[in-house]
Amino acid sequence: PGTEFAIFAGDRASLQRLADAASSEFDVSSIAITDAQGQELARSASHAQTGADASMRFTEPVMRTRLAVGDFPEQADGGGESAKIGEITVVMSRISAADQQRRLLLTGLAFGLLGVLIAIALALLIGDAVIRPIRRLANAMVELGRGRRVAPISTAGGGELSTLAEGFNQMAARLADVTGD
Repeated sequence: PGTEFAIFAGDRASLQRLADAASSEFDVSSIAITDAQGQELARSASHAQTGADASMRFTEPVMRTRLAVGDFPEQADGGGESAKIGEITVVMSRISAADQQRRLLLTGLAFGLLGVLIAIALALLIGDAVIRPIRRLANAMVELGRGRRVAPISTAGGGELSTLAEGFNQMAARLADVTGD
């Protein structure tokens, strides 16, 4: 919309200022403004030029706006169509989008790896908390099976392992009473 009157009026200075302002936007490589015949009226390019494979090109027509004249019907134009008076072509760089995509991918991978490491650490901790009492009970059973006296196993922690340890301690005490140890 800002270029319509400048193209109509042939105001190249205004078009150049608009092109320069637009080309200073992030990721904009260049801007070209042409009239309806394709003659270039203004061009601006940013300092960072990119290759054709790393850019996207958008071309948008500049249309003449028809205003409805309600007060003077005799002045109204009968053909209500808008005519193309020029084009704006914007070339945008894909480099920063690719860099951001790469950063997001690496961040996602880092968080995923961190999650896996935390899961492994928790599994080892939880597994150790379950396996350690079972190992103590198994070693005590082996010693008891060899006829040796066994110290009572800790019943701390609760749950089924605690119930099992209490049962083992009672069994070991009864066997010690029976054998006279």
